[in-house]
Amino acid sequence: MEDLYKLLGVLILILALYLILSYYGRVIKFYKKLGADITSYLFPRALLTLGNRRFKISFFKRNLEISTPISINGFLSIEKWLFSKEFKTFYDDENWAKMVLENSKIKLLTERGELPRLSSVKIGGRTLKLTLNAKRIDERLEYEVKRAIELMLDVIPSLEGLPSSSVGSEKERLRNWILYYTPVGIFIPLFALGIYWMTKGYRGALCENELFLLGFKVLTPIFLAHFFLAIFLLGKHLHLRAHLLPLAILYFAGYYFIPLTILEPFNAKFDKSEPKMIKTNILRKYHAYRGGFRVVLELTGCSFRVSEGLYNRAQVGDVLVLYIKDGAFGIKWAYRYYLKD
Repeated sequence: MEDLYKLLGVLILILALYLILSYYGRVIKFYKKLGADITSYLFPRALLTLGNRRFKISFFKRNLEISTPISINGFLSIEKWLFSKEFKTFYDDENWAKMVLENSKIKLLTERGELPRLSSVKIGGRTLKLTLNAKRIDERLEYEVKRAIELMLDVIPSLEGLPSSSVGSEKERLRNWILYYTPVGIFIPLFALGIYWMTKGYRGALCENELFLLGFKVLTPIFLAHFFLAIFLLGKHLHLRAHLLPLAILYFAGYYFIPLTILEPFNAKFDKSEPKMIKTNILRKYHAYRGGFRVVLELTGCSFRVSEGLYNRAQVGDVLVLYIKDGAFGIKWAYRYYLKD
């Protein structure tokens, strides 16, 4: 049975690599059909030059982005609302945004319905950027990209004579720093440190459910403080409707990853308690593809992650000896464990 699991794991890995390479191949082929020059293969990006105008083209997740420099500076975003075909407009300088919408051809990009896959049009930091839904890389997407570039070439001259916003794109940069860059910037070094400590053995929570419960108690006030601080600092410039979904994804991801990659190793690393030996029976064992090799213990009723070697030797009913420490955050963890002969 274990050999079957290993074989399935290898097959899944091979399939994943095949799908990734196949996707990259389609992206590169797509760029070449557009006549664009590849500027990066690691994260496939391309540059399409038409006369003196250059368009940067890149895939991000399931979207394709087309951007080009323009002469005016400001923030104006026209975005298709979630689960809707309607476009919503967001801006930081109302008078400037109204002037751009009324005196340029930018509305042509959204009003004609020629780009069904269009999800947003954005002016920001002297750049005009279009985002298209690219779940499928096909001939229709190729047509829409070419048509989008044609429309952009028509729109850009109408923007050239307009003044820049007095606000510029400063609010957009501040918004991104407050909402995303700062929390992610705090998480990454803590995540890296946590992973490093886990490789040194600082892990082994007896019940992961307790980690997630602790994470909920600790992170909820932090996330609420971040959210209300953003409202306080940004006010009407928060554009909550545009950022509600990304923020929700960020918070829910934090509830999952932070307990496992930060709270667990920190709980073990800063634990100063003395280990206590306990003995308990193994009620069940199973291999979770994403959760490693696990045994369910009679003492706790929780699944406990063990090494592959111990998992292979263990049988239901065997006695597992554990040296338990209290944990810096009150989450008991196994300092050491082995099967009783």
